Amino acid sequence: MASISKVSILDYFNIVFEGENGKIESNCKACGTRIQAKRSVTSNFVTHLKRKHQAMYDEFVKKKDMKREAYSSSSSSIHPYSSASLHSLANGGGHRCNHSITAGGGGVGVVGGIGGGREGAGEGVTKFHRHDPRQVLISEAIAKMLVQDLQPASLVDLRGFRELLQLLEPRYTPEPPRYLHTQLLPAYAYQAQLATRQALASALSLSLSVSLWRGLLGTTAGANTGYLGVTCHFLSSDWQMRSALLACLPLVGGLSANRVLAEFEEVCVAHGVSGRAFRVVADPFPAETHPSCRLPGFCIHGNPGDDAEEEEEESGDEGGEREG
Repeated sequence: MASISKVSILDYFNIVFEGENGKIESNCKACGTRIQAKRSVTSNFVTHLKRKHQAMYDEFVKKKDMKREAYSSSSSSIHPYSSASLHSLANGGGHRCNHSITAGGGGVGVVGGIGGGREGAGEGVTKFHRHDPRQVLISEAIAKMLVQDLQPASLVDLRGFRELLQLLEPRYTPEPPRYLHTQLLPAYAYQAQLATRQALASALSLSLSVSLWRGLLGTTAGANTGYLGVTCHFLSSDWQMRSALLACLPLVGGLSANRVLAEFEEVCVAHGVSGRAFRVVADPFPAETHPSCRLPGFCIHGNPGDDAEEEEEESGDEGGEREG
């Protein structure tokens, strides 16, 4: 088999700076845009080509597919599906699969020897390289889904989720939760923070609510740890009530009024709302005790002593009416 030169996304960029830990800065050969990334994580470069230079991106994907097909051609006699046919099936190709469907393990259908479960699924299929454009785009789509649906990163380790990915794209290798936490989710967190700051900057009036609570009772860590939450409430330009959680911070070492105030001010300054709040609503300080508030005509359940007093008062009133 003839050797094929290495295909890299960096072929479309000029590296102008290399720093520590693999950090690089490159200029796009087409438009000159400077992009910062790591050699080991090239998703920024792939995304730039896909969004700004579709023709160059298509050329890059074609080269990757040709290289993949060349490497997998030697194993095509072992596995009935080549990389090209799988690519066609994954992208809605017009070729029909004429293989019979038989029952696999656990009642899951097996098409042409490709199982529906984790064991044996996609055997013989050449997996994407970690920096392959489609591998990168699927990983970014999963990270975006986690953010939009408020799901934990551990979702990618669930068996059902992995089987779904295996069915949709056998060549994709799921990224571990730690990779999502350290490489992909921070970018979405930054975008959310930036959008929040822009919305707050245009808000004419806003209010803040401060929540305070302690850790689990009965534990040493719970007794010495508190938490501070700051939420902003404002009206958008279309007169819709919006709320945004600005911070949820652990306060190790116990709660104190001075520390809570200092952390609160720091959060307000960071989000550009210091001195702008129409009203600040705070929970009672956890260390303080306040008498329960009772409104006339309302009975607080769970306090038998009060109920007994009310019954005595009612019986006394009835007795007085009878005597009258």
